[in-house]
Amino acid sequence: MKKMLTALAMLALMIALAAGIPGGAESKLNYETPASTAVSCLAVYGNALSSFPGVSQRGGAIPEALEELLGFLDGNSAAAGDIREALAALDEDGDAAAKRAGTLLIQAAGSLRESDVATPFGPEDLAVAAKHHLLPATDVAAFAEAFDAAARAQMDTFFILCGDDLRDEVHRSASVGDAPLLADIAVNCGVIDFREYRVEELSMSVFDAPTYYAGQRILHAWLSNDVESLTDVEHQTLDAALAVAEGAAGTALERERHIHDALCEIVAYSAEDDPLGRKDCAVGALLDGRADCDGYSDAFSLCCGLAGLEARFIHGYSIEAPGEAVPQEDGEDGSHLWNLVNVDGHWVSVDVTWDDQDPGILYCNYNLGSARIGQSHAWDGRALTVALEPDTPDELRDGDLALHATDSWDALYALFREKAAERQERIALLVPETSGGAVNEERVKALLYSTGVTACGWYVQNGIVELADLEYREHFAICDTAEEVSTWIEACAEDGVGEFAVYFSPELAQVLFENDHAGLVALLSASRLENVSYGYDEANCMVLISEAGYGEAVEAPTDLDAVRAALAEALEAMSPSVQFLLPDGMAFEAVAEELSPFVYAYGVENFVWRANGRRMTLDEVTYYPEFARVADEAALRGYLDCCREAGIADFRAYCPEDCYRRLCDDGGAGFFDLLNQAGCTVSQFFRDDACGALIVEGARWR
Repeated sequence: MKKMLTALAMLALMIALAAGIPGGAESKLNYETPASTAVSCLAVYGNALSSFPGVSQRGGAIPEALEELLGFLDGNSAAAGDIREALAALDEDGDAAAKRAGTLLIQAAGSLRESDVATPFGPEDLAVAAKHHLLPATDVAAFAEAFDAAARAQMDTFFILCGDDLRDEVHRSASVGDAPLLADIAVNCGVIDFREYRVEELSMSVFDAPTYYAGQRILHAWLSNDVESLTDVEHQTLDAALAVAEGAAGTALERERHIHDALCEIVAYSAEDDPLGRKDCAVGALLDGRADCDGYSDAFSLCCGLAGLEARFIHGYSIEAPGEAVPQEDGEDGSHLWNLVNVDGHWVSVDVTWDDQDPGILYCNYNLGSARIGQSHAWDGRALTVALEPDTPDELRDGDLALHATDSWDALYALFREKAAERQERIALLVPETSGGAVNEERVKALLYSTGVTACGWYVQNGIVELADLEYREHFAICDTAEEVSTWIEACAEDGVGEFAVYFSPELAQVLFENDHAGLVALLSASRLENVSYGYDEANCMVLISEAGYGEAVEAPTDLDAVRAALAEALEAMSPSVQFLLPDGMAFEAVAEELSPFVYAYGVENFVWRANGRRMTLDEVTYYPEFARVADEAALRGYLDCCREAGIADFRAYCPEDCYRRLCDDGGAGFFDLLNQAGCTVSQFFRDDACGALIVEGARWR
C-alpha cells in the first residue's frame, strides 16, 4: 500500500474562530454543570455551522441534537427562542441559512443561564448527541467510531470533538509503522485523503474534503439509490462488481467464498506505477484486472456490500515469519491493506491479495482470527471500530478449507487417508504449537504420498500448511490387511487395469517387507497377477504394479488332497495348463515331487512345473493319444475290447494301486490273461510302478 494520506493538513483556525466563542478564551468547553454542558454544545454546533456551513451533520444530526437539548431547557428562555429560530433556519437550503443558524446558536450560548435549565442533565443524558458523535470523544475508540460513522455516510465535511490529549494521541505514530494513528483510522474507514482543521478553543477537529476509495463511493451511491451521480468509469466498475456479486448465492459464507475466488481469478497483482491511480482502487481491479492491495481490498469490500455482506478495511504491515513463504508486499515499508468481513456475526480477516498466488488460489489468509492472521500481519488495534475475534469458529471455513489440527503423525496419516478416500483437492493443516512453528515438510509429504498423492502445491503461512491442487493416482487403494490387498487386486483384474498402486498401512507394511519381502511376494503371487512387474517404496509403504497380466481366479486350497482334486478335474478334461495355489506351509519342490506321479496317472506324456510365489502352474501338458484310467479288471477288459475293435497297437491303462498289483503279480500273469481273453497277442508289456500304468506296444489282434 502506498503512503495513505498525501495531504494530512492541520490548519489552526483558533484565532479566526475563537472570536465567535461566547466569552472568548475564558469559555473553554466544559461539561461540569447542566448549563455549561448546554453552552458547550451550542458553542460547538454554532461555530461549526458558522465557519463550515456545508458540514453534513446539519442535515439531520445537529437538528436532532438541538431538539433533544430543548427538552431540558425552559421553553420561555431567550436561549430556547434562539434555538427554535436556528432550527427553522436549518430547514432552509443554502449556506446563508446555515450561517444564520450558527449565529443564533452562538447567541443562545451567550445568553443561557443556569436558571434556564428546567431539568438538570449531564452529557450522559444526551442520547441523540452521543448517537451522532456530537459529544466529546473520550478515547481513541470513540474517536474512531465518530470518524467511521461520518465516512459511512460519505460526508464531505464533518467534525469530531476531542480534548488536546486525545487529539495528540491520534496524531502520534501508530503502535506499528510510521504513519500517525489517525491515518490508520482514516484508511480503515475507506478514506484515502482529507484536510484537517483544528479549532483549539472548541476542542474540535474539522475534517474537510475527504477522498474516499472509488469502491466505497460506488457502494454508497448504490445503497442510496443515487447511481446517477456516478461517473461513466464508476458505472462500468459498478456493473463489473454486480456481475461478481450476482454470482454469489447461498449462505453468507458461500457468498463470501465466491467473491474471494472470483477476484483471485479476475485480478492480477501489480506493483507498477499507475499515474491514474486506478490500480489503487476497485476500478483497476475490476476493469483493468490489475491492482495492488488497495485495489484488491476496495474491490472485495464493494462486491461484499453488493452481495449483502458487511466488509471493512484494515491497514497495517506485513511480517516475514521465519520459515514461511513471503507473500507479495506493498511499498518498501511493508505497509499493507486487507479486509475484515462479517460472516454470521463474526468479524474475521480476509487478505485476497496474498491469497491470489501463482499457480492458483490459496486460503492461508482466508477467514482468520486475529491470533492467526497476526503471525504475518501487524496492525494497531486501536484503529479498528469492530472486534476481530482471536480464533476463527470452524463453521467460518468451508468444509474443504477446514483447518485440521493433528497432534501426532498417526493422526496426520489418518487424516490423509480420509481425504484420499474423498479425492480431496486441498487440505489445510495447522502447525502444532509444540513444533515451534517448524514444519517437517519431507515427512508430511511422505505421509501424503503414501495415501495416493502424486503431486501437490505446498504453501505455509500463518501457521497453516496449505496443500493445494492435490493429484492422485488413477488406480490405488490403501489396505490394512492382506485380505484387502487381495480384494483390491481382484477388483483391478475384473476391470483389466494394467497399472495400479497398493498402499499399505504401516503395520501391514512391516509384515510384508520382512525377510526380503517374502510376505509381499507370496501375497502378489497368490493373486491372479501373471508375470507381474512391480516396484516398491518402503518409505512410503507403496507397491506399484505395472503392465499387469491376469490369469484365471484360483482359490487357495486347504491341503494337498484339495490340490489333487483340482488337478484331477483339469487333467480329466485334458487341459494343457493348470494353475493352483500352494497350501499354507508347503514348498514348491515337495509338492512337485509328490504330485508328478499323480499327473502321469492321467495319461500325461510331458509337462513342466512352474512357480511364482504361491502360484503353481502345471504347464505345457501333453497327453498320450491312447490311454485310459480304469477302476478294476472288468473296466480294463472293456478298454481292451475297444482297442481291438479300433485296431490300436500301442496303448496304456492306469489302474488303482490294488488292481495294478493283482495284475502284475506272478510276472504279470493276470494282465496276460486279460490280454489273451481280448484276443491280443504280445510278447511283453511294460509297467510304471510310479503311476500304476500298464503299457502295451506292438499288439496283434486275432
